[in-house]
Amino acid sequence: TKKIGLAVAVVLASFSVAALAEGSNFYGAIDVGQAKANDACNVIPAGMSCKDTDTAVRGSLGYQVNPSLGVEVSYADYGAAKASGTVAGTPVSLKIAATGWQVSAVGSLPVAESFALTGKLGAAFTKVEASGTALGITVALGSANTTTLAYGIGARYNISKSIALRAQYEDIGKVGDDATTGKSRVTLFTVGATFGF
Repeated sequence: TKKIGLAVAVVLASFSVAALAEGSNFYGAIDVGQAKANDACNVIPAGMSCKDTDTAVRGSLGYQVNPSLGVEVSYADYGAAKASGTVAGTPVSLKIAATGWQVSAVGSLPVAESFALTGKLGAAFTKVEASGTALGITVALGSANTTTLAYGIGARYNISKSIALRAQYEDIGKVGDDATTGKSRVTLFTVGATFGF
């Protein structure tokens, strides 16, 4: 899919950058999971069905400053909240999609030889786009850019010195605006892998 291709492209770009620093502490990562736009369905007109969850895909480049602290830059497609129904006898649908960059500090707390708890704190730069479709015609309804505090918790399991599996729950705050896209608090749960260089 387009989402998987985008994430793979970001990770491949990360590998290219990190390859310039042989022996460094750079790593690439890819995460896949579910994003939820927690307030998106609150503004949907009565009589329309609404789904506020979708697949999220993210590619990241990180640098491990020391065993307890890392810095990570990522780009994600958070999917879209979607609604559909009939208005005045005409089938219509609405979509509110979100994508964005995130810069975070990542802390690690080892609890076993290969297992660690993790925490993230940083900033999310998110673009939200709203569109509607009726009679086969799709119209852009507006877009909004938001900068928010982002945080999360998770766990990491080290398979080897350079490969690890991880699971994360994150909250990137309320994105969008009241005038065009509506505001919604986006949370996500993902699983993924990191690849060290």
